[in-house]
Amino acid sequence: MQRSCLKFFINPLIIFTVGQVVNWVQGLEVVLLVYGIWSPGLLQSIPLSGPGFDVALEEVNSVYSNNKTFQMRRVYISSTEVAGCSDTGAYFDHISDYYYRATGNCSQCLYILVNLGCGDPPMFAQLGREWNMLTISAGSTSFNVRDRALYPTTVSTCPFQFRPYTVMFRKLCELFNWRTLAYVYDTSRTLPFPLQLYDILTSFVRLNATDVRLQLFPIPVAPSDAIIADHLRKISQVARIVFLSGTPVLIRQIMVEAFKQNRTSGEYVWITVDLPEQAIGPITYYRNDSIDEIALQAFPSLLQLILCYDRNAEADRTLKDHFKQEADVIYGYRYPENRQPTEFTTSSYILVKMIANILNRSIVQGFDYFDGQILAQQFLNHSYDAGPIGGIYVDSYGERQTKICLSVFNSTQRNFQRAAFHSHTQDSLQLIPEVPLQWRTADNQPPPDTPFCGFRGDDQRCGPISINTIVGASASAGLLLMACVLGLSMRCLHRSDTFSHLDQWWLLNESCLGVRTHSNMW
Repeated sequence: MQRSCLKFFINPLIIFTVGQVVNWVQGLEVVLLVYGIWSPGLLQSIPLSGPGFDVALEEVNSVYSNNKTFQMRRVYISSTEVAGCSDTGAYFDHISDYYYRATGNCSQCLYILVNLGCGDPPMFAQLGREWNMLTISAGSTSFNVRDRALYPTTVSTCPFQFRPYTVMFRKLCELFNWRTLAYVYDTSRTLPFPLQLYDILTSFVRLNATDVRLQLFPIPVAPSDAIIADHLRKISQVARIVFLSGTPVLIRQIMVEAFKQNRTSGEYVWITVDLPEQAIGPITYYRNDSIDEIALQAFPSLLQLILCYDRNAEADRTLKDHFKQEADVIYGYRYPENRQPTEFTTSSYILVKMIANILNRSIVQGFDYFDGQILAQQFLNHSYDAGPIGGIYVDSYGERQTKICLSVFNSTQRNFQRAAFHSHTQDSLQLIPEVPLQWRTADNQPPPDTPFCGFRGDDQRCGPISINTIVGASASAGLLLMACVLGLSMRCLHRSDTFSHLDQWWLLNESCLGVRTHSNMW
């Protein structure tokens, strides 16, 4: 006899959300088993990402449930004890506990694991492999699960990836012929990204860009202006192309001091490398203090390297208003006036619709969608377009690839604007003609990574002449002088002989006079 699907499972580890019961239909039921963090201080947390799932599930079920193809719901399988990144690994037993106690009660249920935690923990991917279950890493991501042989059922759809940063880093170095660079990074751990970027860049240079020389400058916690000034003087001795990563306060402090030291001219390039929608706010010159005007003069020399998304502004605003309502009603989280739902919320929304699209296609084409490895393969090299709010592209390794942009600071509008970008659709860096890169050099060309005379002023093109050069030049000059003297002497002797004959032109040879000797006279 066919077993009925489990509608409710009473367990303190499992949290059901009001409004998730849908009209049951005979057929396939898709259950998203979501494991994540409950603290709203993290962008990928359940209270912030959850509304994206909920809004998308309403839309998906209105289509596929009504036509009796399948229906979808989500179950949170982590307790409120999972409050931060350090807790995610400690409570993985919640996942296995639910799987072994609940999933056997529904033969027509397709279970999909979704991780909203920190990073790509291999343990999560290993569970999916052992259970042959589609596993989606939707929290912050890394390179841990790109090995398809080890993790054949895992797909990463996190909106923030690290690989585009290394790709863009390499593209900039190649395009502008930069080989000597500096990386200045925040060590306060206020944001985890600067130290993550340190690991990524140093590993990338060591393994894939051995021709690049990357100088490292860690910035201590809460540095004074004097410390920043000293660091900038040290940087100027070894680099002209400077990548930065830190809090908005630190980046502003560095740029103000660089301006005071006259290092915001065209001789230097400053590039801040950031994640979008950081919890402590964006990079900005403005802090409503006495140095806002100085910062405003310094920021036109600052470029920003950041992941970027294509959105229709009106559609994005409408959708985020819906997210905010769901967050308030379902999760008890009310957004502050100056804060909007993040890219994680939008990504959760797109993810649910992408799963529904791929599952429907798999049903039509006759794939075994209960096989997690086969279902995961349907995501590879696949793009899903969610219309005016963008889409998701997953590469051959199962990792989402997002566009990354290089932006310039517009002094008039006082914000960053895209000037170049790189995406999976084209191999080369794409420039945006409407927003040209301004290099602040005499010819508006990118400056070289090394001063003309070298960092110490000892380049042979303009540095001090060596003793060998002096000896060689002196010897050559001496030989040339001797040759000139000898030539002049010969010339003078020749002219003297010529003039001596010219001075005696009036003397006649005896034969010309016809003088007779005494013997001939008589």
